[in-house]
Amino acid sequence: MHEAPGAPPFRLWQAPARSLVMESNAPERWHEGLESRGHRVRVIGAFNPVDVGCSQIISVEAGDGHLTFTGASDPRSPDGDVVGR
Repeated sequence: MHEAPGAPPFRLWQAPARSLVMESNAPERWHEGLESRGHRVRVIGAFNPVDVGCSQIISVEAGDGHLTFTGASDPRSPDGDVVGR
């Protein structure tokens, strides 16, 4: 889970070009596979929070009479962080 927010994302833009925006650090086979299926792919810089957004994840697991919280923060987020106690 901790690696998930930092994985290379992509986003579908409907207008005007109806294209997929993909970070440059995504595997090349993703780009090739999408284009071979007819998608227009626009590659942007890696870790770009403006074009693809950011994610924060919290997982809650119950067990042995208590709750365990696990968190992960997207490295793209200028303000994101995981804090525990």
